[in-house]
Amino acid sequence: MRQTKTYLLILPVAFVLLLIIPLFNDAFHFVEFDRNEENRSFTDSIEFNINHLDDFPKNFNNYVNDNIIFRKPFLNLFHQSKFYVFKTSPYPNKLIIGKNDWYFNAGKEKEIYEGLNQFNTLQLDSFSNEWKKRLHFIDSLNIKTYWLIAPMKHTIYPEEIPYNIVREKENRTFQLKKRMNKDFHGLIIDANQLLKNAKDSIPVFYQTDNHWNFSAGEIVAKHLLDQFKKDFPNNNFGKTPKIEWEKKIKKDGIQTRLLGIEGLSEVYYTPSENTNYVSKEEKKYKFKGIESFAYNWGYEKGFSNSKLTNGLRILIIRDSFGEQLMPFMRDSFEESLWIFDAWRYGLNKEIILEMKPDIILFLGLETHTEKILKSFE
Repeated sequence: MRQTKTYLLILPVAFVLLLIIPLFNDAFHFVEFDRNEENRSFTDSIEFNINHLDDFPKNFNNYVNDNIIFRKPFLNLFHQSKFYVFKTSPYPNKLIIGKNDWYFNAGKEKEIYEGLNQFNTLQLDSFSNEWKKRLHFIDSLNIKTYWLIAPMKHTIYPEEIPYNIVREKENRTFQLKKRMNKDFHGLIIDANQLLKNAKDSIPVFYQTDNHWNFSAGEIVAKHLLDQFKKDFPNNNFGKTPKIEWEKKIKKDGIQTRLLGIEGLSEVYYTPSENTNYVSKEEKKYKFKGIESFAYNWGYEKGFSNSKLTNGLRILIIRDSFGEQLMPFMRDSFEESLWIFDAWRYGLNKEIILEMKPDIILFLGLETHTEKILKSFE
């Protein structure tokens, strides 16, 4: 009888402990947990407003869920069981587990790959009208313009995507290129086939991240410079520096964080800090940047090559894909200015008028192509 009563006490005692332990931990911080694998905002305080009592239960529930000390081990168990036991993505609406340890973003990138997010005629007309306005201003200043749409990893490595995800033969990026080449021949520089041709001999994307790697950056930079040299035969371009490559381990890829599996990593190669560049990095203009931009520290990056005579000045309106191009282009120009304007890809008239470049390159991942149509003013 006593044994039965003991068993009956276990459940309520365990339940009370489950409630009390997080409260003590919140007060004394016995155990800390990591949130790096979750790309979202957390509720770190309980808000109580007598005028908005309806919000309190939701706020309290979010706080408890986000701060309970068992969150980390429970999430680890969930991620590991989905990944190792069931061989499925813990977040299928965000992450695709591909073949041979390749991982891909789901969501919008998957929709573009499958042709579920096509541009309609009205949108294609809008792109054409936008570039007419931009080129009217840029051409009046005698500046040459290029638009590089960086391909998604899905487009370059379709063979590593599961069979149940079917690629659209002509997705919206191909539609856009057709239209833009018809209206503005030579504006778009296409890196798709370039990287497809190279991938058999060298990886051109990270397996655990959605970005192209520095090898791709070197290939694309050479392609760009070859085009610039054809269009500016009377100008000098500095020599590409002899890169010293450094082997590193990548543990912070976008897909790695989504998986939430500790220990997942990949080997990659990056230009060493010991590489002898002729150009010097400088923040010449000190533009204010965008106040709400999480990476505002990277809004303006500039390089100058004082040893280059009869050189050119280039302005690159870019996103994070531009980082992989910098080491291979910085020495080739008298001045290069890299502006990361929070995925807006804006015309940036004030910057153009102050810098007075000879070339403008707009560089953005194909996922964000329509951002070029949006007004952020």
